[in-house]
Amino acid sequence: MRIIEKILIALAAVALVFKISHYLGGGIMIVISLMMLSWLYMFLGFALFNGLGFRQLIKNESYKGIHAKQIIHAIAAGLAASVSLVGIVFKVQYWPGASFQLLDGIITGAIVLVITFVSFIKQRKPLHMRIFARLLPITLLSIIFYLTPTTLLFKIQRTSPEIQAQILADPAYH
Repeated sequence: MRIIEKILIALAAVALVFKISHYLGGGIMIVISLMMLSWLYMFLGFALFNGLGFRQLIKNESYKGIHAKQIIHAIAAGLAASVSLVGIVFKVQYWPGASFQLLDGIITGAIVLVITFVSFIKQRKPLHMRIFARLLPITLLSIIFYLTPTTLLFKIQRTSPEIQAQILADPAYH
């Protein structure tokens, strides 16, 4: 599962370069890679954050040392990461609702990170380090994208003035 995660992160980085460089397929590559990463965190985050692999998912003995609190904590972290990644996709693609998604991901991520930090001080489990390693960069990236004005993204991506006017005139975008 970690290999799939690394491949999707690398694919998203390449896709972002493609999008900025206006190469054909950059936008669809961003959508596919980040949405698949989002789905990985949403549906398999409990296993990923608890250090379980694909083969261990269906084995009962894999869950013996994991308490329900840890699974709920990992599900919350996966949800926060997933919502943040969807918000990043919306922002990069100029889709309406990006700010809401990013803000929701930032708030959820911040709450989970605070809970993780408090739990880490008390228990110091590997779960906490896995959550920090994944959720902290995603939340920070979400904050950066949330604070980045759309007009700056237009300049970075060299978007044509006609498309800029069309996007900014759409009331659903704001």
